[in-house]
Amino acid sequence: MHCFTPTVCRSALVCAAFVTAFVFILISSGNPSSRRSYHWVRLKPSNDWQNAKGHQLAHASRPASYHASNDTENGHQSELEPATVEDFDISGSDVIVLLQIQNAGANFLERRLIEDLVLQRPCACRRGRKICHCYRPHKRSSWLFSRYTLGWKCGVHPDWTELNSCVDRVLDEDEGVPTKRRYFYITVLRDPVARFRNEWRRFHQNRGWHGSRPHPHFCLDQPVSVPAPSVCFEGRRPENITFVEFVSCSANPALNRHTHMLADHGLIDGCPQNDSVGLLHTKEDRDLVLLTSAKKNLEHMAFFGLAEFPRLSESLFEATFKLKFRRRARPRKFLRGRMMGRGRVVPSPGEVEQVTAANSLDIELYNYAKELLFTRFHKLSDSDPAVEKESNNVDSEDDENWAEEEDFFDNI
Repeated sequence: MHCFTPTVCRSALVCAAFVTAFVFILISSGNPSSRRSYHWVRLKPSNDWQNAKGHQLAHASRPASYHASNDTENGHQSELEPATVEDFDISGSDVIVLLQIQNAGANFLERRLIEDLVLQRPCACRRGRKICHCYRPHKRSSWLFSRYTLGWKCGVHPDWTELNSCVDRVLDEDEGVPTKRRYFYITVLRDPVARFRNEWRRFHQNRGWHGSRPHPHFCLDQPVSVPAPSVCFEGRRPENITFVEFVSCSANPALNRHTHMLADHGLIDGCPQNDSVGLLHTKEDRDLVLLTSAKKNLEHMAFFGLAEFPRLSESLFEATFKLKFRRRARPRKFLRGRMMGRGRVVPSPGEVEQVTAANSLDIELYNYAKELLFTRFHKLSDSDPAVEKESNNVDSEDDENWAEEEDFFDNI
């Protein structure tokens, strides 16, 4: 090479080196064997979750409270048996799945889990955003599946059936690799009359009432073979709907909300693989199946709480997951007094009777849950001295209430 000056010659050599390196990178990047493989996956929008492939829905996100042995063939657990309180491992691959029943107090519990748990790696929330990251101590994977950690990736307020078909897929997409996990389902229930009236208030004020239509359920990769349900109040403005109309519409999904959120709808929704569907001819038969299923799923949940008994519920949560809240929920009775002063209407005896009759499944389920919660608490207090002290301060109906705290902030 002939160079006019040494400087020009050196510049030409540098340019030639850069060109050679660039060509080498292009060639090597086209050869899969010569580069490291990365798998980047973006989460799908929440309205696309129903379009998942059949094999994804077939791998249900079974709660860990049903696990016994490992199914090495497909990476999921099989054989049902209750989980023990020593099971949960936040550093491993265990996930707490919060099933959020509308207007029952789960939002308040969710904030407690994100803000007040004593963790080696606390949850991180960005100011101005409604998404928080609750990662494990030494890796970027979430131990909590809820609205504020992953959004409504399984639909808005997904029920037990939808979560079982969706959670595994969403977490695989979020982490970029299929992973064998155990799921610990938790939820909060509330007095059905109070819960129903609060949902009515939100509907009447047109404040983000998600529930005008029941959620579509799927049998593996196909929608269920049932006719489209009738819809209440279609084409009418919420503020023009009376309470009597709201409670009287039999197709209102707010009715027996607890039961429908906790039951396995595959038992009644016409899945081809379910031989018993054809036997459910009457509404009474279907209601019995739903109620029985909801009770069973509630009993097998790793934890559930009642909004009216927050201290008792929190003690059970701490004992179940071996996690501690850094403080008890601060009493805010003065807030409830302010809420009463804002025109909160006390239901008449006739309204209570009407709501009770229309939500008979939820009334029975709540009574069952209340009995089960106290049985679990007293069994735990018999074996744990620390919990035994709490048993002397069991909540009264006039004490702190998760759902009423939630109601107050909803109505500010």
